[in-house]
Amino acid sequence: MAAWYMRRHHMPVLRTTDGFAPGLAFGHVLGRFGCFSADAVTANRRITSGLIFHNPLANSVSGTPLGVRIEPTQLIEAAAEFFNFLLLSWLLTRKKFDDRYGPRS
Repeated sequence: MAAWYMRRHHMPVLRTTDGFAPGLAFGHVLGRFGCFSADAVTANRRITSGLIFHNPLANSVSGTPLGVRIEPTQLIEAAAEFFNFLLLSWLLTRKKFDDRYGPRS
């Protein structure tokens, strides 16, 4: 849908996708918090000194182990994606070139 919109309105592809990048990273942060709040556990189910989930609905829907310490991979990934968001936002403000047409004016 975004590609169609960009083509229809003759938007420069690289400049537009540069603008999308920080928002996509932040959206991923929100998605990881959503997974964590729903007690959904990712494929990494290592037993650590992490969190214990108690919601029986999470166990029946996604197979989250109950009463077992597991690593909160969603929160770790959210932190990494937030760093990615900050880096992309900073890079976007310091960008010196648009597409391949040379320096910004």
